[in-house]
Amino acid sequence: MDVNGFNATVVRNESPGGIELDVRPFGAGQAEAVDCYLEAALTQGDPFDERKVIIKTDASVVLSTNARALISQLQDRGVGVSVVGER
Repeated sequence: MDVNGFNATVVRNESPGGIELDVRPFGAGQAEAVDCYLEAALTQGDPFDERKVIIKTDASVVLSTNARALISQLQDRGVGVSVVGER
């Protein structure tokens, strides 16, 4: 998956305080979509001007070890990013 594919499918809701990225439309590819977004965010810097980023997945999605490491790296850089599994 590339960033263009991610952007074409993700459901994005923006407010002054944050951005919600719903990756549930990716179905079985949700974990891959999370990885794609996190890798792009890390290499491109924080494109969201200090707004908190919440990534919504199905509750059953298991994040990869890579995704957990990327979240940690982004948080170390001051990017407010979290992944929330919803039922």
